[in-house]
Amino acid sequence: MQLRVTSTTKKDLKLELNNSEFKKHDTDDIDVELQLRKNIQVNQAMLFQLNTLIGLPLGGVELLALDVKGWLGKVFCLRKMENVWACGLVCDIPILLPYDETTWNDFLKGHSIAMLWNYAVS
Repeated sequence: MQLRVTSTTKKDLKLELNNSEFKKHDTDDIDVELQLRKNIQVNQAMLFQLNTLIGLPLGGVELLALDVKGWLGKVFCLRKMENVWACGLVCDIPILLPYDETTWNDFLKGHSIAMLWNYAVS
C-alpha cells in the first residue's frame, strides 16, 4: 500500500493512496486474475472509506495502481463514471522491469521508464 500526502493544508489536500500487487513470475494466471480483482476491490474500498471519513468526493477521482508479475508490470486506473465504477489498463504495453544488463538497456531506452515516471508524478 502506498500513501503520499503532497500538501498539508485542508483546502489544498492532495492525497495519493493505492494498493499495488507484486507477484512471482511463476504465479498461476488464475491466481493473478483473482489477485487483480481483489486489488481493484481494495482500492475501491479505500476510496469509499475516504468518502465516508473525510467527505472525499468520488466523482472525478482517478486512482492509479500497479499490478506486477515477475518482471512485467501494468498500470491500471480505477474511476467512477456517473454511477458505475470502471477499471482498465492505462497502456496495453506492459512495463518491463530490468533484471540484468541487457534488460537495463531496454528499460532505459524503451517506454517502461516513461510509464513509471507518469505513474509516479501523475
